[in-house]
Amino acid sequence: LLSLYFVLGIVHGQIINVPYQFGFEKDDSEINNWTLNLGSRGQYCTDKWVVGNLEYNEGYQSLYISSDDGLSAKYSSQPNVVVVSRSFELPTGNYDISFDWKSGGYATISDLFVCLLPDGYTMDGEGLESNDSIGYFPKIFSRFCMPLTTVDGTFTSLSDKRTWTNASFQTSVIAGRKMQLAFVWVNFNQDTTIANPLGACIDNIQITSAMCPKPENLKADASCGVISFSWDGF
Repeated sequence: LLSLYFVLGIVHGQIINVPYQFGFEKDDSEINNWTLNLGSRGQYCTDKWVVGNLEYNEGYQSLYISSDDGLSAKYSSQPNVVVVSRSFELPTGNYDISFDWKSGGYATISDLFVCLLPDGYTMDGEGLESNDSIGYFPKIFSRFCMPLTTVDGTFTSLSDKRTWTNASFQTSVIAGRKMQLAFVWVNFNQDTTIANPLGACIDNIQITSAMCPKPENLKADASCGVISFSWDGF
């Protein structure tokens, strides 16, 4: 049984509690705070962000690109830029933002980007919105596209990874400033011969305080029915 949800409308910045964890499960009202296919042109894009149960890393649902209104998690051969975002406020501080992802898109042709910018910000009269124009690439990317740390290195875009993996970045926030976290699918593909083209998939978004460093070199040892864990850090 396919479960599918479209979230419409723009949600204004809300103060969120840290740690923030969200996996797009259908019984979580947090879904309503995310705006899918942002902007007036989003409805005309062939590719669209949907929430459903065709792909997921944990739980039973995730956020993913679909070119057929949620019947599959495949992207199209029609160029478009598609934005999903959440506006929010955080207390002043440094934060780690991470998420699980996978995508069958080819680098520089069909990529996933992550942007963090002041809510409502525009550049040359243009905001971060979906667009169905061929060859369109938002100018606002040049300023707010985040460098993403993965197991393979640090990149400004994500692609060509068909198994779930994690990406993260760190940011500083000033209290009272509304921010917009956006996942942006940029598809320039026009090749109709690509078989089963898996689009970008997102799951398990987390926002945590960077004041509590992540443990490193995590190890687990089992002996005589007892499992011991060790790590470097606090």
